[in-house]
Amino acid sequence: SVAHEIRTPLSVIRNAAYFLEASAKDPDEDAKASFEEIKRGLISTDHIFEELLDYARDPKVEKSVFVLRDVIDHALLGMSLSTDIELKRIVHEESALRAWGDMQQISRVLRNLIENEPLFTTKPAGIGLGLALSHRYAKLNHGYLEAESTPGKGTTFTLTLPASNAGQT
Repeated sequence: SVAHEIRTPLSVIRNAAYFLEASAKDPDEDAKASFEEIKRGLISTDHIFEELLDYARDPKVEKSVFVLRDVIDHALLGMSLSTDIELKRIVHEESALRAWGDMQQISRVLRNLIENEPLFTTKPAGIGLGLALSHRYAKLNHGYLEAESTPGKGTTFTLTLPASNAGQT
């Protein structure tokens, strides 16, 4: 498969880099920085590859009723926000407001939005599929995603999802 054809040489590069780093005797700062750059490049390439695979797949939607606050908390786990990102949670007054959809996909949408991966990107670690995937997942879950951007000020994303009906399980 294409995945195997790409992952195999990446694994060879990763293993060679770790071997060189481990066998380097007293590397100078330039060598240390080079090893770190190789690691970051491999992580970035893995991330890009996973985004491409996710985008190419026909995603299966596993819908259930979930509490919005829980999926927001799940999406935020382990994330460290940049100081220039302001996150506002606007959820109706009910702390247990429920939605109907695929909790994993909605969590992925939120993570993509928080990590701020637009359709175009100036970040070296991405190719901009985050928003395209987020839009797809929102539509698959009968929701919609809106973006409002003001140059020099920032972007506001709004994710709207259908509320769960009392009869849905």
